[in-house]
Amino acid sequence: MAMGGGRRRLAKLSERSEPRDLGYKGAMSAHPTNFQGDVCEAIKTAIEEALPGVTAHVSGRGGHFSIDAVGPVFEGQSMLQSQRLVYKAIAHLMAGDLAPVHAVDSLTTRAS
Repeated sequence: MAMGGGRRRLAKLSERSEPRDLGYKGAMSAHPTNFQGDVCEAIKTAIEEALPGVTAHVSGRGGHFSIDAVGPVFEGQSMLQSQRLVYKAIAHLMAGDLAPVHAVDSLTTRAS
């Protein structure tokens, strides 16, 4: 096999002007859980209890969620430090094979 053939193939793939149809037609992959209740409310409650003064807005489903948290605890914190506080508050909801939270697709924090 000649060297460099892989590079040419990658170049051809990247030249396509239209995205390829990979046959995927459904929603995001399923993430089974044994959690009972409203996951968005559980995330909101966990954050607000762990971080006094923070108001959390949570949306999502199917294991994927977006979180917006606002509170004085984020004052003077870097984005990474603020996000770590939030992740620590919901770590128990992300632990294990049947965790109700599979991914946080968007996490914003702001000081109030």
